[in-house]
Amino acid sequence: MKKVMKVACTTVLAVSLLAAPIVQLGGVSVVYAQDQQKLKAFPGVKLKTFMISSNSYIQLKDVYFQYKNGEKIVHFTAAVHNGDKREIDFLDYWVDLYGINVKYKLTANPTNKKNGKVASQSTEEFKFYASVNPKLNYADLRFRVIKWDLNASNYERAIGSVNVPANYANTVPEHYSYVLRQGTEKLQSYVRPSTTFKLGDQTQFQVTYRLENIGLMSKELAQYQFYLRTKLGYMVKLTPDYAADAKLEPGDGKDLVLAGSVRSNVDLAGAQLYVIQQEGEEKFERPLAMYKIPWSKTTSFVTPSDKSKVLTIDGERVEQSISEIYAETGDQQDKLVMTVKWVNKGTKSVTLPKYKLELQSAKGERYPVALPAEDLVLAPNLTQEVTLQANVPAKVEGGWTLLVHQPAEENKSAGYVLAALKLPGIQTDTSSLTRKTYRDARGTYVYGVDAIERLPWGDQDIVNIYVSVENKGTKDQVLPQIQPSVKWNGAELSKEAISFMRLDSKMTLPLEDRASYVISTKIPYTSTMEKLDITLSEPIKEDQVKTLTQFTVNSAPKTPRYNIDKPYTVTSFSRNASLKFHSTYEFEGRTSKLFYVEFSYKNNESRFAQLPTLQGFFRTKSGQVVEAQITPVKDQISPTGEALVIASAKVPKSFDRKELEFIVGEAVTAGKPTTGEDKPDGWMQGAFYELPDNTYSVKNDFLDLELNPYVFSLTKTNAGITGNSALKLDLTYNLSDSEAYESSPVSRELLFEVVEGTNHYEQKVALQGEEALKKGENQTHSLTFTGQNISRVITNGYTINIYEQYEGHRRLLASKKFNQFTVAPAPAPESGGGVEQ
Repeated sequence: MKKVMKVACTTVLAVSLLAAPIVQLGGVSVVYAQDQQKLKAFPGVKLKTFMISSNSYIQLKDVYFQYKNGEKIVHFTAAVHNGDKREIDFLDYWVDLYGINVKYKLTANPTNKKNGKVASQSTEEFKFYASVNPKLNYADLRFRVIKWDLNASNYERAIGSVNVPANYANTVPEHYSYVLRQGTEKLQSYVRPSTTFKLGDQTQFQVTYRLENIGLMSKELAQYQFYLRTKLGYMVKLTPDYAADAKLEPGDGKDLVLAGSVRSNVDLAGAQLYVIQQEGEEKFERPLAMYKIPWSKTTSFVTPSDKSKVLTIDGERVEQSISEIYAETGDQQDKLVMTVKWVNKGTKSVTLPKYKLELQSAKGERYPVALPAEDLVLAPNLTQEVTLQANVPAKVEGGWTLLVHQPAEENKSAGYVLAALKLPGIQTDTSSLTRKTYRDARGTYVYGVDAIERLPWGDQDIVNIYVSVENKGTKDQVLPQIQPSVKWNGAELSKEAISFMRLDSKMTLPLEDRASYVISTKIPYTSTMEKLDITLSEPIKEDQVKTLTQFTVNSAPKTPRYNIDKPYTVTSFSRNASLKFHSTYEFEGRTSKLFYVEFSYKNNESRFAQLPTLQGFFRTKSGQVVEAQITPVKDQISPTGEALVIASAKVPKSFDRKELEFIVGEAVTAGKPTTGEDKPDGWMQGAFYELPDNTYSVKNDFLDLELNPYVFSLTKTNAGITGNSALKLDLTYNLSDSEAYESSPVSRELLFEVVEGTNHYEQKVALQGEEALKKGENQTHSLTFTGQNISRVITNGYTINIYEQYEGHRRLLASKKFNQFTVAPAPAPESGGGVEQ
């Protein structure tokens, strides 16, 4: 079998790729109390007591092996108790150490008392060590206590000797505590159930060593060194989690989490914890205690996905957890994005170390995870959330674990695994991902995907993604500089293909307020959406960004549908206007027809304003889509004032108007609202209206004909033939204007048609302009019709049709048949002659 390590260097050869401080969260003080109730006291190992008078003795105890620079070194303690009234000089005594047929030279510890004096009614401890045969066991050792006597042979008088028994047990068993004593120091200690974790061909482990200072002096923890010894004798130096200057004050207790690793084929069952103390200026190393390590059967090195890890950073307790993970899948590789949270439970701010992070799959493959480049400062009792990501091969087996490696420069070793956190299940459901919290030094933000819509645009469709950022901190916050990226069905769209617009003009973000944005892109109208990935980032440097959050959407975009009575509102870009449906008609032409809708467009601002430019499309029941021509409002409108807006589209006669829909939205140009003569290159905030059938019926009289905002009534007509080629109609009418609109960009026209058999004669009049009909009641106007065979109306009768004409198309308003006619010139109105309606 290949050996894992050999004894080397200055103390004990230690494998250094260690896994370190991880303490399970929750109920720590309660656990301590429970442990204390279960623990028994380990008294230590007193080898033998030699009486040197009736009241005084020398006691040999605490025999330990130490492995150093390829040697085996024996350490032991001689405790001298003076129960007499006179001072004892321990320099009058000595202890010999024997192995198998050999006597070893002892050396006094450099920290021993120099003069050897032991005052009356006191106890002093003298410690010794010797280098011995590496093959020796404890049972091969024999100690002999002598007193120097000039009258004795060899000047030695034997007091007694003792062999280390075969059942000598100097290891603190499981469920026992042991008091470490050194001068005035007094610390109670024990080992908690410890954990292991397989990492590649290594087994990472963490040993939790509990120390409680029950003495009167503070203890510098840096004086301790820790090692793990396996049953086969392999030694591993352990790395503690505390700061180099950490102290344990009287009355305080602390869990020291000690990390290490061995080859995965090394058996850790029966392993021991060696505690070494460095003493004096020379930092002389002396074994202090050994403990059997209990390996937990219920507690794992890996923190469950619903728990937090406790790390120690600069002496402060910091909790780390993972709130969520989701995947952005691709053909060749997936991107795993996770939100990692740190909470500083200490009393001072700390800077997160430059940890190395990796994701480990269920099969043990590891992939790098990048931390943000800037320093992350953790203030007391505040939460910091960071979104991290890693690229992994597509369809790799899950069961992910986040590994947190302590960097080598932080502890002057080769680095080790500090923590392992089980990741929660990967999420892809957009319903649970529409709001995400992000915290940094500026405050707490909540990012959200508020809506996604798909709108027609020529032979393409426009996809608009509405996102927002909300201030969930404690004060006004700076707005992040958001930079979006989008993947459509796994394919990343270029920056040039994406438009990103702010929908408001906020300079800062007040508490509980939000800022809104829209990400816009164009796709082929035949493209079907399977998945949409949205990433929001913030630039750090010219070529570097940090991910703020990411969303994955699998459901198809939806555009809201409005009841025909509900106004469409415009509130983006700090504007405020509303559009209300008025009426819809169909105009007929010779080879085509015209879809037509009227709206009242209201300024909801408190000042005169230019109404936002609109964009719209008609969609038939069979899915045919036609862009609408919307009349522009060029004049500024007063507060609460309205303008008349018309949307129309010329379509083939085959297009069915039944269940016709009109989609309206806000026009944009180059990422800004369309203004003036600018040509739109996109639109947003779409809304569907299912239009009713024609909102009028053809009348059989000429009263109250509506041409918004006008109402026209023909109260009387007198008709007459002039010669054989002219028909003259004298009209008496009422024309009113509701004056509901400050702007009406359409010139209304009435078309009068006289029909006799297959003959049609037409004349049109305007309702606006210099030659328009005059407004008012009982107004008069004459129309003259000419054409071949027009005199036949004398004998055959005729029909008068009144149309509204728009863009070369017409709609019939009223129709009435007349059977009488007068040949004589029409008399004056007061005479009552002619044909009267």
